[in-house]
Amino acid sequence: MENFLRRLLKVLFWTVIFTIVPMYVVFLAADIYDVYVLTKQGGNALFWTYVFGTMGLMITIPLATLSYLLVVFFEWKDGDKKRKDN
Repeated sequence: MENFLRRLLKVLFWTVIFTIVPMYVVFLAADIYDVYVLTKQGGNALFWTYVFGTMGLMITIPLATLSYLLVVFFEWKDGDKKRKDN
């Protein structure tokens, strides 16, 4: 059970990292473009990352959890088959 929870937390951690970091990089690039090319006021990267990151995590975390549970289920099912074959 401890291994199950550790792996689940690892999946959730990497889901958060791969959801938030690319958004922040894109919004930061847009801010830099606004400030240096268009000479507008920037500084909204963290705000938009928070707004869209929250919406993105509402979709990706349940999908990642469901995918992980399916992987665990089929590993368990295949483990039963291997034990029966031996």
